[in-house]
Amino acid sequence: MAVTDISDFQNAEQELEHLYEQAVQTLEKAEAAGDSKGAAAAESLRRQIFRAQDDLVIKGLRGLAQKLQDFRLELDSLTRRARNWPFPSNEPRPAQPRDPGPSTEPGGAHGMPDAPPSSNLDSPQPAPTGQPGQFVQARKIAAKTILYVDAQGRQLAKEGGSRSWRNNNPGNIRKGNFATISGAIGDDGAFAIFPEYKLGFDAIVTLLRSNAYVNLTLKDAVFRYAPPNENDSDQYLAFLVRQTGISGATVLSTLAVADIRKIAKFVQIVEGWQVGIERSDEPPSSSNAGAPISSAAGAAMEWMDIAKREAALPMRERSQWADPGENPRILEYFRVACAWFDPAGGDEVDWCAAFVNYCLATAGYAGTDHPGARSFFWNKKNQFVRLEQPRYGAIAVRRYEPFSDPNWATGEGHVGFVHTWTTGSVELLGGNQSNAVKLETYPLVRKNASGKITAQFVAFMMPVMN
Repeated sequence: MAVTDISDFQNAEQELEHLYEQAVQTLEKAEAAGDSKGAAAAESLRRQIFRAQDDLVIKGLRGLAQKLQDFRLELDSLTRRARNWPFPSNEPRPAQPRDPGPSTEPGGAHGMPDAPPSSNLDSPQPAPTGQPGQFVQARKIAAKTILYVDAQGRQLAKEGGSRSWRNNNPGNIRKGNFATISGAIGDDGAFAIFPEYKLGFDAIVTLLRSNAYVNLTLKDAVFRYAPPNENDSDQYLAFLVRQTGISGATVLSTLAVADIRKIAKFVQIVEGWQVGIERSDEPPSSSNAGAPISSAAGAAMEWMDIAKREAALPMRERSQWADPGENPRILEYFRVACAWFDPAGGDEVDWCAAFVNYCLATAGYAGTDHPGARSFFWNKKNQFVRLEQPRYGAIAVRRYEPFSDPNWATGEGHVGFVHTWTTGSVELLGGNQSNAVKLETYPLVRKNASGKITAQFVAFMMPVMN
């Protein structure tokens, strides 16, 4: 196949569009038939064709003939496989979008919620003004920083101080079923986070009165609560005996609730209660009403160094794994970036936004707390400064058709960090680029054979100064 003039270029565009549509239809049929391997192969092919459409704009026809031949062969193979597929429905499930909204799969497949704790988190509309109400979700967003979210999407960060204070967990109770039953709304990776101090304190009392502790002596209870392989249990016990006047030989079931609460009070002291600061999660420079907002362009290396570190990992550590495996590193991106979202498809759920949010949060900058590229376009907390053109380290937001909704409440897209750029393309350092963390180049605007825009960059944004 020799393609040299503009008519052949247009033919190539049309051929790729036709192959893409076939791949999508095959993917839908495979999913409807319950053929996970066939669906994975079709999805991989869909992504390759989609990438070839970008390459056609950037690189022209070079190497395209072989790609087209490979795509046709793969589709032929899938077509032969399809002969064994049952078709229980005339309406197969849609393919997984590139830019997912909240998972609709029942339950949390990875110990994460399957819906946002506040509908506002999945909306382009800013959270209501005013002080936060009862918190419904919390997570660690940076070193010594816990972010709390209320039912309206309003947020509060607790920074510094002791872990027990940041977590509203004066007894440093570990995460797990007991903590969840006692009202925990998240964890910091190891210890539970409670929505308020009272619930955290009451959890100590409840634990000491539970079947696991109530029939133990104070000494045995302390040695279970703070075992010698982790603590100086003798000193822990001596302090409680000295402060409460309760003998170590006293069985907890013989104590009044007031005595148990007295023990809990001094457990809080031993566990180390130190108050830090509470603040809005908005970057300081974005909350100066009426004043210009300062970008952190000069500090771009802070998040870019993290992105480069991830990109320098061995390929297996920075890419999706074939089923049934799931790359724990990609799942960690979701946990740090948007803990309310359960990637029900594992590391095969598109994760470009999770990667960008992970890099920002790890560097100490505010992200979007959302798994979709569109959430950066929303800029709900004014945590980004919009730029007129690309710049190193900027967040580049690419949108796919349709473009009818100016708010981009739903729909597909891609996001990554600007590495280099030309007048017609942008090289991004990002996640989920050919299923991995890597550099990849995209055209500023992509059109189909009829001249219709099918993808374009809609925003270049720089985090504001933290």
